[in-house]
Formats: sequence, structure tokens, C-alpha cells
Amino acid sequence: MISPDRNLRVQAFVQHFGGRYRAPDVIMRHLVRAELRRAHLAQTPEPIDPSQLHSRFRISEVRITREFAFAGILTEEAHAYIIHIKAASRGRMRFTHFHELAHVYFIEATDAVLPHLPRAERNRISQEEERLCDIAASEFLLPHKVFFAAARDATTSWSGLRRLAEQFDASLDATLHRLSDGFVGPLLVTRWSRVEHGYRHETLVATGALQHLRQKPQTIATAPPYIAAAFATHDDCEFPTHVFVDGAFRTAVVAMLRQQRGATSAVLTLTRLVE
Repeated sequence: MISPDRNLRVQAFVQHFGGRYRAPDVIMRHLVRAELRRAHLAQTPEPIDPSQLHSRFRISEVRITREFAFAGILTEEAHAYIIHIKAASRGRMRFTHFHELAHVYFIEATDAVLPHLPRAERNRISQEEERLCDIAASEFLLPHKVFFAAARDATTSWSGLRRLAEQFDASLDATLHRLSDGFVGPLLVTRWSRVEHGYRHETLVATGALQHLRQKPQTIATAPPYIAAAFATHDDCEFPTHVFVDGAFRTAVVAMLRQQRGATSAVLTLTRLVE
């Protein structure tokens, strides 16, 4: 049943592809994982080339441009689609490439469920659709089983996280977001940077038993001792530090602190609780 309170393309997507699922997020993840299995790409340890999926999504061409205000856009031409991608880092462009592929799902669903919908409505893309296409891009770029198997050994240091991103030819932002999305263990990654009036603290990932430690970005005047120690260290080093004892746990958290970009910023990775 089509409701007037929700974007028509998303409703058509749920109705056409949903089957026994009704939550759009779950439907999208199921679709992408099934797509990768059909293409024999679900278990590959190598980065997936988006062009391997072009025939399924009827992509005739990919154009790289510097002129767009958006990261990417999908256009239709002669019963096929052209993906336009704004020039950026390789990892960012790969994410955009997969994101634009996912918009084809919504076009297919709208054509099937609402074939007589006026073009203006047919082409109206909502924020919810964009969010769902981001989910699809993450699933394509960092396939669930192989990514989280690799992540178990990569989340004990900042350098490990960077290697994890490089393994899948993804940006560090996309990799951290994927960890936030599905890492089952306790993991907290925070970034500290020098700013004009002190230090800026931002939570990048908070999962498992450490989810409640997620905080909004904030600036404080004085850095904690373990952060100050990192700023004072110019060697590319890692060292374990007991950083705090939370009343709910009665345990210390083992931290791996890595200096980044000289003495300007640092990342704190909390990976497990020690009794």
C-alpha cells in the first residue's frame, strides 16, 4: 500500500524488493549481499571493482568530472545509465560509484510498482533514499563477511585501521563508519586535535560495551595526560596506557594511542576490557 506520507520511490523500493522484509535498511543490505553472491564477489579478499557490476545495473559509461557540486549523479540515456562522479580521492570515488549503482534499485522499483507516476515524482530523490544508497555503497565497498573478519585483527591501533582501509581500497572515513555500523566487539576510536583554545575531542567509532561512551565533538582547555604525552612524542610509536576506570565496569580500558601528523592530532583506540 502506497502512503502519501513517505517518498514514493522509497515506498516502491520496499514494496518491490521487500519480500519478507519491511525495514528499508534490512532490504538494502539483503539485496547487496545477494548481488555479491550472484557475482561471486561476496568472499573475495581483493577490493571489488564496481565495473564488475555494470551489466547487472545497465551502466554504459562512467564519467569523472570536476564540475559537479554533488559527489555523483546517475543519468539515463538510451535505456542505460551513465554515472557521473566528481573527481576526489580514489576511495571516495569508489564509494560514490557504488552509491550511484544503488539508485538503480529505486528506478527499477518505481517503474515496476508505479509505472504511470509523473516524471517529476519519479525523479524526486529523498534524503532517506540517499541514506539507503550510502548503506548499499558500504556493503559493496566493504563486504560484510570478509571485512569484519579482517577487522578483528586490525582494530588494536591506528595504523591497523589505516591498513584495513587500504586492504579494501576504501577511505578511512568509510572504514570507520562501517565499523560503527556492525563491529560486534567493544571498540572506541576518538580523535584529539589541537585547536586555538585547547584540544578538540571527537568520537569516531563506539561499539559493543563501549557504545555509551560516544560523545558529540567538544573542545576542552587542557588535554588529559595520556594525550599530552602523545603530543610530546614525535616518534611514530604505539604504547598501551590505562586511560580511565568507568564506574559501570570497575575495569581499566587498554588504550593504544598513536601520534598522527607530527604533534597536531592523535587517535585513541580502546579495544578490550581488562579485569
